[in-house]
Amino acid sequence: GERRLCLLVGWALEAWRSHRDIYKEDVDGATVVRFCILGFKFSAMGTLLSFVLVPLYYAGPDKEQGLNRFSLTNMYDLNYLWVVILSAYVLVLFFFHLSANEWRRFVGLRNCHLRRRACGDAGPGAA
Repeated sequence: GERRLCLLVGWALEAWRSHRDIYKEDVDGATVVRFCILGFKFSAMGTLLSFVLVPLYYAGPDKEQGLNRFSLTNMYDLNYLWVVILSAYVLVLFFFHLSANEWRRFVGLRNCHLRRRACGDAGPGAA
């Protein structure tokens, strides 16, 4: 019971306990991890928007066949086209928001790393 649960999620618990250490030791690794998190957040927002767009495409007036039914080509009704355009703007603005936040975090992380190296806290050969 508990041992099996530990095997399944034990690695995740251990990673969560030490997730702050990567920011202190490896700037490149932290940047890659942050970039992956940014991609996950962007994909999650796209998924949420697709919960609105896919049914809208499916219910379009032009009954296309196959996967074309779930595309913008099925949207000839201009009354609902504004939802598609608004969704595109929301997704782009969300990406800009995520990118600006990640840039601020990266600059702070880089400054902290350079400060540590200049003070000799990153090892004897770093200063």
